[in-house]
Amino acid sequence: MTSKQDINLYQNIDLELPEKHRADITAFVRNHPESGNSATPFKSPFYRIVDVWFLAVCVGSYFEQKDENSTIKRWGFMTGTVLSADPWRIQLLELLAISESDTPYDIFKSEGSNAKLPPIRLANSYAAVGIDYVLDYLKGNQQPIENLGEALRDIVDSPK
Repeated sequence: MTSKQDINLYQNIDLELPEKHRADITAFVRNHPESGNSATPFKSPFYRIVDVWFLAVCVGSYFEQKDENSTIKRWGFMTGTVLSADPWRIQLLELLAISESDTPYDIFKSEGSNAKLPPIRLANSYAAVGIDYVLDYLKGNQQPIENLGEALRDIVDSPK
């Protein structure tokens, strides 16, 4: 028996990141062919592209910056099927969408002039801007994982 929690409404929707950052993103992902055989967690701290995407969503939403008008050319790196492996991500994305809507039911509207952004469209718009921060965090004088850790600690430790 399938429970309501097991259903992924977003499995056929593309998860997107800016095309211009494709090479940089894949360099920081261990299981991607472009990162090479020598990829380690220190140099390539993300295991999957969806992990980079999710952090970009979180950072973009933290700074309240998104690409609402879809002005950035995007790369659909995978469909939402990957979210089925981590259902907590779906729940967090829906909570993010609810926080920006008038009612919880608005997050499922995708048509019309009064439509709110469905969770994945909203997440993609945050990721489109948040990825710039994430890539900046990865660069620095230390290993990328150390640079990222310090940047995220700084965000948590300092008020907005």
